[in-house]
Amino acid sequence: MLQCLFSYCLPYILPYFQWSFYHFIDYVIQEVRTELSLEKMMASICGVVAPKPARSIEYPENEAIPPLTSDRKRLQNRLAARKYRNKRADALNKRKSELAELRKKQDRLKAEETSLAAEILECKLLLKEKVNIDLAEDVRI
Repeated sequence: MLQCLFSYCLPYILPYFQWSFYHFIDYVIQEVRTELSLEKMMASICGVVAPKPARSIEYPENEAIPPLTSDRKRLQNRLAARKYRNKRADALNKRKSELAELRKKQDRLKAEETSLAAEILECKLLLKEKVNIDLAEDVRI
């Protein structure tokens, strides 16, 4: 019986011996996913709602899950690169807004410095006039 089963399955299994173990596993996973999608379709036709299986890797809905490991790794890399670029752009925008706030603060402080310098100069002039007036009064006496 085992020989009969082996001879029956051999034409179907033989092409997979040329694949690596990981390619074979990916193929089996893809076949299982295909069967699950067919079961979901049949369940939706019959009106039965099947729970959505949890995935460890979140793929965008518009991108199909690639069957081979290299394609899956490429997709994972593309998603990670997109996430990194978004994170980097957010950090850059945050730094730009902080820079704009600091420049506003710097302009405000420069204006305050200018007004204080003018006030100090005015005080010095008033003091100098007062001292000159006091010296002139001392000389007249």
